[in-house]
Amino acid sequence: MTTRTCRRCGASGIRRLYCSDDCMIRWHQEAAKEARAKAQSPDTQTAICLFCDTAFTYERIRNRTRSYCTEECRTWYGTVRRGTYTLEQAKQQRAAAGTQRPCGICGNLFTRHSTAMTKTYCSRVCLGTATKLKRYGITIEQYNEMVANQNGLCKMCGTKPTQLHVDHDHNTGEVRGLLCVSCNVHLGWFELNEDRVHNYRHGGKTA
Repeated sequence: MTTRTCRRCGASGIRRLYCSDDCMIRWHQEAAKEARAKAQSPDTQTAICLFCDTAFTYERIRNRTRSYCTEECRTWYGTVRRGTYTLEQAKQQRAAAGTQRPCGICGNLFTRHSTAMTKTYCSRVCLGTATKLKRYGITIEQYNEMVANQNGLCKMCGTKPTQLHVDHDHNTGEVRGLLCVSCNVHLGWFELNEDRVHNYRHGGKTA
């Protein structure tokens, strides 16, 4: 009859992989702990930056890879992905900008400060736009495509405001289009108070 050696304590003359249930449980606990430690331990990797083509090394943790040598390169490459610049134009703009960087929403160059608000966006308006786009589940690329399809005009009144706001269905969350701030606010109020408007127009009492 074939006998085995316990995988954990090394005891011989057994028929199973472990000499006892305790050894089996402890072996699996130790194996899981070792796997977690290995996943969290830094793994030095070499990569080529997608923006500046510079070779760089970084420590990969939990299989997370990097595509840019610096945060600045990541931001500038974002202007290429959004279609603001071609890769060559972005490199020229970066060289001319010096310490400035492009806004993550409008693409305008601005000087980065230490405050959290101005690290990625040039103004509170752009910060608010980025927050709302994330809330509605659309990307800046999709937003810019909607602006282009509407020729920069409000979908309701046809005016050309300085900024278009995302209009969505309050019940389903579906994005319907881009409106100027006036149309967006008034449409939202009307939808929330539709019964009161109906009662008023037909001579009823408002609630």
